[in-house]
Amino acid sequence: MQRIASRIEAVTVYRAGALVTRVAVLEGEALAALASGATSAGLGEFQLVNLPLSLEDGSVRVRFEPCASASDAAARAALPVAVDARVALDVPEVAESPEPARSEALRAALIEEERVRDQIAQVERALERIAALELAPRPEGEEGAPPPASPMASRLAMLSFRSERQSALGARKRELQDDLRRASERRAELEERERRASSARQIEEHELRKSVVVRVRAGQAQAARLVLSYHVPGARWAPAYSIRFDRSLREADLSMRAVVCQGTGEDWSGVSLLLSTAQPQRWTELPELRSIRIGRMQPPPARTGWRPPPDDRDALYGDYDRAFGPPAPAGAGVGGRAGAAARPAPTGEVAAAYDEGHTTGMYQAPADAYADKFQESLGGDFDDEMDEAPARYDEGQTSPARGGIPGTFREGDTQPARVPPMPPAMARSSAPPPPPQAAPFMDIARSKKMKPEAPMPKRRRSFTAPAPGAALFGSVADGGGGSATEIMATAELRVASELLAYGSLRMPPPGAGGRGKLAPASGGELYLRELSRLEVRISVDVFAAIAHAAEHARSVVRKPLPPRHAVPRDEDGFDYAYPAEAPVDIPSDRSFHALPLSQHKVSGRSRYVVVPRETRDVFRFVEIASPLSAPLLPGPADVYIGEDFLVTTDVRATPPRGSLRLGLGVEQGIKVSRNTSFEERATGLMRGSLALRHHIRIEVANRLERAALVEVRERIPVPAIEDDSDVEVAALEASPPWQPYEQEDAPVRGAHYWLVELAPGEEQPLSAHYEVRIAGKHELVGGNRREA
Repeated sequence: MQRIASRIEAVTVYRAGALVTRVAVLEGEALAALASGATSAGLGEFQLVNLPLSLEDGSVRVRFEPCASASDAAARAALPVAVDARVALDVPEVAESPEPARSEALRAALIEEERVRDQIAQVERALERIAALELAPRPEGEEGAPPPASPMASRLAMLSFRSERQSALGARKRELQDDLRRASERRAELEERERRASSARQIEEHELRKSVVVRVRAGQAQAARLVLSYHVPGARWAPAYSIRFDRSLREADLSMRAVVCQGTGEDWSGVSLLLSTAQPQRWTELPELRSIRIGRMQPPPARTGWRPPPDDRDALYGDYDRAFGPPAPAGAGVGGRAGAAARPAPTGEVAAAYDEGHTTGMYQAPADAYADKFQESLGGDFDDEMDEAPARYDEGQTSPARGGIPGTFREGDTQPARVPPMPPAMARSSAPPPPPQAAPFMDIARSKKMKPEAPMPKRRRSFTAPAPGAALFGSVADGGGGSATEIMATAELRVASELLAYGSLRMPPPGAGGRGKLAPASGGELYLRELSRLEVRISVDVFAAIAHAAEHARSVVRKPLPPRHAVPRDEDGFDYAYPAEAPVDIPSDRSFHALPLSQHKVSGRSRYVVVPRETRDVFRFVEIASPLSAPLLPGPADVYIGEDFLVTTDVRATPPRGSLRLGLGVEQGIKVSRNTSFEERATGLMRGSLALRHHIRIEVANRLERAALVEVRERIPVPAIEDDSDVEVAALEASPPWQPYEQEDAPVRGAHYWLVELAPGEEQPLSAHYEVRIAGKHELVGGNRREA
């Protein structure tokens, strides 16, 4: 199979996760090889390699596009067509391994080493025998005769012989020890060569990768772009900004930035980046506009893409059954023959029996497994709905709102739950015909409004699998919930999505109980089948490695953002995307990287705000208009004036083309002073009232080299109780006239403001007078003077 490498061209990072787009250009020899390897049906296969383990299999999409030089309709018509794609495991190609050591050479080296060891042993035994030689003793003489002469000559000859032999054998032993060392080194070298040769294709966990096998119908194009897209978890981003003002605060450069973190298992180098506030996946039912017809009700048209299996599919196995016998019944074990010894089905798990050709037969699913599968096929959370079921049904009863399932076992039960018998007439009318064997799972479209009234504990949920050969609707109908015809007439049927994945469907062997029916193969089975085609030795748990890679990638989403950054979210129900103007590089190191996205010229309007009653500090604000057609998301902004860093402030959510107001700290070039005076006098006909008059004088001086628009805020007292007849506050006059101030965040009473524009070096006096009138016998809490 042709192996094709691709490069990452574009990446869309969502709120959590990313969509990666890879591109491979096929031209010349690559397309010719694809056409030459096509089958009689005109289909060829190739493999896109070096994909991350965290890739989500169900998100893979493949298409062909014309090259930039040929984008007309004729070029598109000549393109190859991708008809199927499946995800497989892959291992990287390695360099050619060294030539394996020949087994004969290794065996010869072992024999030689053992031969030298035997010779050394022989020499050592000879040395032991020579060392055991003893000198001849002096002979004993006869009684009464003089002693015989000592055998000095023979003793000297023996000593000479022993010394010579020991010297010769010692030299021989040293020679043999040198030979043994060389033989051992040779044997070790050959063993190491053989070990390296045998482990050259032994794969470790970090070398496992995923690939996509694409089945293609060849076209007539001379060149084509293959576009592969897939979703990976383990990526997130957050917005940030940089605003650089000129010295006059009238012009600024607004740079939108982002911090991006990814741990997908592949580096993004020179990619086109798009950042989105949306979720990568969200389930939404597509609307369907159905026709309204007048007349007799007709059955709905059959949906395309799937049709139920024929009822007489067992007739296809007639010859096989005559030769080998029919399949064993359900009690005789799955995959067994008639008359074979019965074996119990495994409990606690859904097992699969593999026959020759790696086909699959299924055992009976236990209660918990079937409940989970049934819950998934319904497309909803059964636990949540069971919580809302009526609580008046006991442990041994079945809710009539749902209809019973015969043979239902609950957790801890040893006998099936009793089902009330149906009346004979109803039994005759609702008895369904014999259903086809092992009907595929179907989704039942149901309304969310059809929910019971009161909650019921989750522990009452329990289902059992139908016996092999029993249809799902036959079980429901027999339980008193209505006949199969009635159910199918009132409920819309949808085929489970896994049955529409034709590339993953497998046919059980003729001896299995589910023969004649396509069943979806598990992802693990497909992975192992693809790996079996590679001549590699894998010493790791493949499924654990895939799960570890996915969890390792998903953990990036749980990583905290840098300080002051916020998670991007939709604005008023709308999601937006922010493209990067230049290609970017983001390594897969699980660290946040600051990236520039776009830069815009904006105009600013500066304004200075002071509240002399509270502080003499003048605060600087700049208002700029957002140049984006998308909103400015919350995030930190680094503010510069010229080349000098000023402050880091927080940007609030700003609508598209809206106005953004930034606080830039205290302005030292504008000086403000505030002075007050107070006088108290009696008023009224009988002089029984007090008038507490307060005078406020403010001076504002502009020491800047440019004009400044200054907003001076002031506040006068107000009665604690509105419309209080005992206390009256009147604003007498203000010079220049002031305006009522309305605060948006937290409304205040009695607030006013002046808005004055000062030329460089100009000073402006401001004054205001107000009077508090109270009865002469009263006194204000805290003193009559309200200004310090």
